[in-house]
Amino acid sequence: MPWTFASASALGAIHDDDEVCQDSVLVEAMCGADGSKAIMAVVSDGAGSALKGQVGSQIVCETFRDEVSALLQEST
Repeated sequence: MPWTFASASALGAIHDDDEVCQDSVLVEAMCGADGSKAIMAVVSDGAGSALKGQVGSQIVCETFRDEVSALLQEST
């Protein structure tokens, strides 16, 4: 079954309107080693005051996805 999802983020009240939102979201359908199906969703705040907040939030999402995928492949 295909999954559909929606996400949204907004700048916090202390940010300027011309700033880029640094939050990240990643949603992915996964399969376990036994063929079980799961959906994984992770969100990460970009810490707008940090110089590389957007890069950090993307790394968090991708690392979490990779770890969950590895755990699903180990499960029986």
